[in-house]
Amino acid sequence: MTAQHSADTPPDAGADRAPPRQRARRRPPVRWILHGVLLVALAAGVFGLLPRLGGLTRDAAGLRHARPAFLAAAIVAQAVSLGAYAQLYRRVLAALGARIRFRLAADVIMATFFVSHLTPFGSATGTLVNASALEADGIAAATTGEAIALTSLTSTVALIVLFGTGLAATAGRHVSRQ
Repeated sequence: MTAQHSADTPPDAGADRAPPRQRARRRPPVRWILHGVLLVALAAGVFGLLPRLGGLTRDAAGLRHARPAFLAAAIVAQAVSLGAYAQLYRRVLAALGARIRFRLAADVIMATFFVSHLTPFGSATGTLVNASALEADGIAAATTGEAIALTSLTSTVALIVLFGTGLAATAGRHVSRQ
């Protein structure tokens, strides 16, 4: 046995591995294909199966008569809202001493919202997903829990302020239902 190999590693352990640079070139096309297949499956589920569940067929039919500009504006507003929430979550974590990239914060928030809206236990399950995802990145579950609570509180206060501002702006006026 040579000095280069330990007792646990066979001498030809790295012989079947490609250099890291070559493996990195092969992975992105596979990821793009996998992401494309997942996107098609998600679209099929959302547009094909979801309207059939829970009496959503009538609501989905109503979307056919919606103005495309309003639909596009709603999608953009939702994306901006989720991005702002992810940025708020990231800043709260940074204030608690745990710095993460925006992409990680956005991924965790999206996964949390997805799980909390689709599982029977809602936010409890989403919180577990959030904590375990950030724990895998080295952030303690207690810090994550505190960040979730502070982010939710800040977001709720901001929404109450927005609601109150809108209510005050329309106070005393008759709003028609056209």
